[in-house]
Amino acid sequence: GAPLSFLDGEWVRQDSDVKSSPRFAHSDDPKLHLTSDGAAWRVTRGAGSGEVIAEAASTALHPGTVEVGSWKVFDRGKELPKSAELEMLCDGPNTEEQPFLMEELGRDFFLRVHLTRKVVWFVCPATGDIYHSAAKPGGEGGRSKPGKRYCHLCNKCFSANNFQSQHLVNLHPELVAKKPPKEKKEKKLAGLEKNMPSPADPERVKTLIHALLCPSDGPSDRPDYTAEVAALQGL
Repeated sequence: GAPLSFLDGEWVRQDSDVKSSPRFAHSDDPKLHLTSDGAAWRVTRGAGSGEVIAEAASTALHPGTVEVGSWKVFDRGKELPKSAELEMLCDGPNTEEQPFLMEELGRDFFLRVHLTRKVVWFVCPATGDIYHSAAKPGGEGGRSKPGKRYCHLCNKCFSANNFQSQHLVNLHPELVAKKPPKEKKEKKLAGLEKNMPSPADPERVKTLIHALLCPSDGPSDRPDYTAEVAALQGL
């Protein structure tokens, strides 16, 4: 949108250190810098502690892996509307002949970005091999083999089909969003509550106890407590 248009365009990487958080500058306005201190990514006007233009609280290793909706954009300290619409993306040919480097995508890309149906071609930093990220073979781009995904914590590529369900769950469970535990359903004693006599009716309780202890007694002029007896015997 218009309030954020000055942030549109290309951000150029300023360093070659692939292990630390990269630094970027805007191609049209070199005074705009994009950096991280490990706890947040910030766009500042001027290097170092310049005026903060935008900020996202995130431990992501790359601006492209910052959670969608995390950004806030400011104008003289006041947050601009539609700030959360700001998103940093890595654009490129994305083919087997021209794959992404993990430094371009963000080394934590496959741990933080939900791909849905998007397929990414990339170079494994550990081996230099080229892989696609699709779980299954086939589809566009000549994907003859199942894909892989890179884990920066292990510095290794793993099967894309099992990356979320096995690799992350087994080796990095702290990164897997935990589902809230299901509430334990209390056992319901079907029909017991409505069939049991009220404690305020001692004569009825006494008769029911007799029916339980002496089921073989002959016919009685007392009320029929068959339902109550059956409910208690089923416990």
